[in-house]
Amino acid sequence: MLTLQHLDHVALRVRDIHRSAEWYEKILGLKRLHPKEWGPFPIFMVAGQTGIALFPTQSREAQLPPPGDWVRAHHYAFRVDQENFEKAKAHLTPLDIFWSV
Repeated sequence: MLTLQHLDHVALRVRDIHRSAEWYEKILGLKRLHPKEWGPFPIFMVAGQTGIALFPTQSREAQLPPPGDWVRAHHYAFRVDQENFEKAKAHLTPLDIFWSV
């Protein structure tokens, strides 16, 4: 069985990734990580070993969902060492569950 180390990051879709990144820097003190090889997004905001990956919405006119009992997230990522990453691949691949680096 694999052993997860911690929640690595949560991905969020936002209307303006640069404005959102500034907010996370100014308000929460997160540090910006955005290597050039990633292209325009995501912008990764980190605190210690945990982060928020900011992705743009598909349109600048994106509306907020209506109030109610809904939960929606782009994805969650768990940190694992290389040994447990290989265990996860071996476990998930035969189950046809998508995994990525």
